[in-house]
Amino acid sequence: MKDEKDEDSDLDPQTQADRLEERLIDFAVRIIKLSNRLPKTQAGKHISGQILRCGTSPAPNYGEARALKVEQTSYTNLELFLRSLKHLFGTD
Repeated sequence: MKDEKDEDSDLDPQTQADRLEERLIDFAVRIIKLSNRLPKTQAGKHISGQILRCGTSPAPNYGEARALKVEQTSYTNLELFLRSLKHLFGTD
């Protein structure tokens, strides 16, 4: 029997990245629910704040990193295209 990790290894990188992002969002939701169940004492509020900060940041950080990678790829492709044009027209 294959577990979820084995099934993900059969997928293309884009689908794997999408699934990871979904899992990070689900994790953040679970962290929020957990922090809401902590006691409203000074210590509970402190721990809740810490858990919220570190448990909810991976999802948006990962999403931003993926977006930057797409931008870098697009920029690199544009650079290659421009170099090709320069070479084609003999202006390099």
